[in-house]
Amino acid sequence: MRLNRLRSRYGVLAACALIASSALATGITGVVPTGASGIAIGTLERPASATASSSPGAVAVSDPGPNLDVGRRPAVVPSPAATHQPAPAPAQALALRQPPRATPPRPTSHGATKRTPSAGQVALFGTSGTETQFLALMKNMSIDTIEMAPGTYHNWHLDFNVDRTARPLTIKPAHGTVIFDASGSSSREGPFLAGWGGYTAYVRFQGPFVIQNYTIGQTGLVATDWVNHLTFNGFTVRGTKAPSTNGQTAWAVYISSDGTHHGSNLTFDDWNVDNSTSDHKVSGLQLYHTPQAAGVTALRWRVTGGYWGFVGRGNATGVKIESWTITNCTVSVDSNGPAGIVENVHAKSSGAPTIRKPMIDGGGNSWS
Repeated sequence: MRLNRLRSRYGVLAACALIASSALATGITGVVPTGASGIAIGTLERPASATASSSPGAVAVSDPGPNLDVGRRPAVVPSPAATHQPAPAPAQALALRQPPRATPPRPTSHGATKRTPSAGQVALFGTSGTETQFLALMKNMSIDTIEMAPGTYHNWHLDFNVDRTARPLTIKPAHGTVIFDASGSSSREGPFLAGWGGYTAYVRFQGPFVIQNYTIGQTGLVATDWVNHLTFNGFTVRGTKAPSTNGQTAWAVYISSDGTHHGSNLTFDDWNVDNSTSDHKVSGLQLYHTPQAAGVTALRWRVTGGYWGFVGRGNATGVKIESWTITNCTVSVDSNGPAGIVENVHAKSSGAPTIRKPMIDGGGNSWS
């Protein structure tokens, strides 16, 4: 499937370094509990020279599959060790919430000692904050959790390449629901692009999050490449449009590779992809390209009115598609190449499944 590469943003590295040394030193507006205005830093643009090829021509694949084609590959990316990380700003320069003290060990009913681990530092991010400021927080290794204020974040297109292996990062709503809304935007990009310009690891988004009113090209609302231990849980998709009425080229989640690097240990649980109010359909989850991901878990999805529910191509391993409900989709499940299991999937008013080995029909499925 063609993945129209999003506009380059390799200015992220320089911009983030600038933010860490200047904006954070004075306190990042928008990275506060409530009521402040964001700093207009501007949109980052990755130069065309950062891509692996100077031309955006298509890259051929040996078996593109039905109605699937491939877009421009991402840049040749540095090794994890070479990925630049800006120096963390002093804790007092950030709007950080100090964690409560760990409770003392309590005896359990069996006489053992139960310890409650202490949380790390938490950064509070407001709706007026920008993607630039958010990236600076993601790269700040003194932060363990980013809590986003509930409300609407307009026209977000977050392109991140962050190695958090040394200190895993969790991103979640402070309370309530966070909404990413692209009403009125002319961009054909989704809100999240992970690992397309460098190694990205140990980043977890834990909802509830809502993605609404995006119009995307041949890509995913979440598109991944060179990533490890990446999690996007608890997302609702609504009012989002594909580039054409058949909806075969736009996805809620698109797991890809660049021909050399690929993903591993990916989790996408509790997604609700609802096309009931959209004329142009967005499909569910796609695995595509070789090499493909090693370890993909997608539990408890609901896909309504898309073209595809799930489609798998390439040599992915350890794929687990479980407890899905697929309704009014042209194709429910189509797997040809990946290894894993499809179980407890219930399709209604949708096309018959194709589950080819090494993918296994694990039982508990129903198709109508």
